[in-house]
Amino acid sequence: MKLKTRFLLVAFGVIFFLIITPVLILFALGFKIDLKNRTVVKTGTIVVQTMPTRAQIFLDNFKQKGLSPSTIRFLLPKDYVIRVEKQDYQSWTKRLSVKSRLATWANQGREFITLFYTAPKFIKNFPAQFASISKEKKELLLVSNSKISLLDINSADLKSLTGIDIKIPITKISWQNGEDSFKYLSKLKTDNFSALQLNKIKKAETNGKISALILDGRLYYSGESLILNQITDKVADFTLENNNIWFIKDNVLQKYNADSATLETIIGNLPTATNTKIIRTSKYIFLQLDSALYMVNGPLQKIYDRVDDAYWVNEASELVMWNKNEIVLFDPQKLETNLILRSSSQVFTPQLNAYSGYLFFTNEGKIKALELDGRDHRNIYTIADAGESFVLSKDAKELFVQKNGQIEISEIR
Repeated sequence: MKLKTRFLLVAFGVIFFLIITPVLILFALGFKIDLKNRTVVKTGTIVVQTMPTRAQIFLDNFKQKGLSPSTIRFLLPKDYVIRVEKQDYQSWTKRLSVKSRLATWANQGREFITLFYTAPKFIKNFPAQFASISKEKKELLLVSNSKISLLDINSADLKSLTGIDIKIPITKISWQNGEDSFKYLSKLKTDNFSALQLNKIKKAETNGKISALILDGRLYYSGESLILNQITDKVADFTLENNNIWFIKDNVLQKYNADSATLETIIGNLPTATNTKIIRTSKYIFLQLDSALYMVNGPLQKIYDRVDDAYWVNEASELVMWNKNEIVLFDPQKLETNLILRSSSQVFTPQLNAYSGYLFFTNEGKIKALELDGRDHRNIYTIADAGESFVLSKDAKELFVQKNGQIEISEIR
């Protein structure tokens, strides 16, 4: 090889090294050339974790090499349409914005993106002419041919309550602590009340240690003696919290302590209402007065109008409220309301499942799941045919639907 040729090759190698080395260093540091804008930019990352795992990921319709969980690196800062697919599951899509030097989580604020089956997988069923859920939302009370059973929602175990005779109408009972509550109610001394009177009970509640009920507007309480004693009259609604009974009378919210037999006024001058409901949490008190929802936090504070019903979700620390066409969440810490859904057709029985990150509800004869993550859009899925009512296990894997005189249990994810 001639000396000139060698010199040219060495020179070419040096020039190539001087050009390519900075490019490799920039690439290693996360920089990339934006050919469209003719600039060098710092790239970003998208992190995708799913449940179940090993789902295929598409970015702007381009199939990615790895399956979930996956971290997609060196992305130019811009918006990307991400799609997640897995056989036998419904696909998940969202437009996400990638920023320089930042990681964008597809499963924002959550451990994973929840994927649902295209069709529920039947597990088993139990006979049930009537069913109701416990106040803790851990058990279902099933009544079939006068037989009473408790169905554990998280394990799907059924326990028969034999030898328990309850004089109070089952349909009026709200309970905590499972079998102990019904054993307590079966021992309740109701001799001073006729069967006709007991059938007129508006509401009854027990935690297995004390109980309370409303009959003809009168509020009764029983403790260890199992004797029902009247606390007061003209009561619109009540709820139990440990050994305290919270109730509304004459537009005043009051609290009766069963241990000390003392009465305390919480707040007065409530708006006059025909229908009332008290929602008590460890930190907050909410009042539904006709169609308006209030929070008792010092002065009475209105949260929302047009409310048909509401309940508190401990796992999410949020209040769910709804009417025929809207579902709204309220965060009491931030004092923020969030309209999750507005539908032209009627919605029923919304259930927020914090574990999966979805709000389930009945609409147009179907049980549907609406994603809580509101970036870009909320994915919405049809899960199963609706029945008279439904509940979910805590992890939203099992769906319990009451229909045709039975509880049908299916796996949905």
